[in-house]
Amino acid sequence: MSDAAVDRIERELSALGRRADRIEMRAPGDTEPPLDRAAYRLLGYLVEYGPSRLTAMGSVFMLDLSTISRQAAALDAAGLIERVADPTDRRAALIQITRAGRERFERTRAGRAAGLAAAIESWSEQDRETLADLLHRLNVSLGARDPRRPVPPSPPSAAGSSAAGAAPAPGAPPAPGVPPAPPAASPAGADAAQPPPASPPGPTAGGAGPTAAQVAPQ
Repeated sequence: MSDAAVDRIERELSALGRRADRIEMRAPGDTEPPLDRAAYRLLGYLVEYGPSRLTAMGSVFMLDLSTISRQAAALDAAGLIERVADPTDRRAALIQITRAGRERFERTRAGRAAGLAAAIESWSEQDRETLADLLHRLNVSLGARDPRRPVPPSPPSAAGSSAAGAAPAPGAPPAPGVPPAPPAASPAGADAAQPPPASPPGPTAGGAGPTAAQVAPQ
């Protein structure tokens, strides 16, 4: 890739970050105060990846424990998240989204999706799918460079695409809850003395993700 292309991508990503933060954070007809972007990101992670420790959240998003704790406390007070026991360590606690938190997040996401849909209304369906695939591919590549940040899951529309099926970079953490693919079965009647099949490939890049929502605005 040429330096000029990389420079153009960087400029476009910077502009996208600024404009994405201006997308409406309230669903049409929602009477509740809109979620701020920090809360939206945190709830979004918990929806996608499930209960997590605060220490893991801070590590993944490069936030100190006091910062992530303050953000979590505000959501806890609002009834949008709750603390539950960690089944693997009684001394630790996990943060998980509540039913109210999930509903609030989904309403907010619906409002943002509506705003985005209006912006790309004139695009062809193929262009929309291409953008979604390339954005996912970029997220995978960026995530693979940071061992603290597992790569994000594949979007539903990317099933079967090359982006969704790409393998994570060496050393990338495995996708939570996604077992590795089993080795290929030997043909019927194969000699038992033959060497074992090669080790199964690791989980696909489409099954992993960060461990917390970024609570500081981009």
